[in-house]
Amino acid sequence: MIDLANIKDVSMFADHVGSRFRIEIAPDEFIDAELVEAQAYGDTAPAHRQSFSLLFSTSQDLPQQT
Repeated sequence: MIDLANIKDVSMFADHVGSRFRIEIAPDEFIDAELVEAQAYGDTAPAHRQSFSLLFSTSQDLPQQT
């Protein structure tokens, strides 16, 4: 499991493009998804977190959420 508080930049995900993830979408409700893209946006000062996006693909229809 990934602790979201420890994510500072996209590098944590960049090496896992093409990998499958199990994502909890509600308490005790999970989906399997493939990481298709991990993209950084802009530079990051040492004390700040970098903005980035992750694009997943899954066979289920889901609403887009943050």
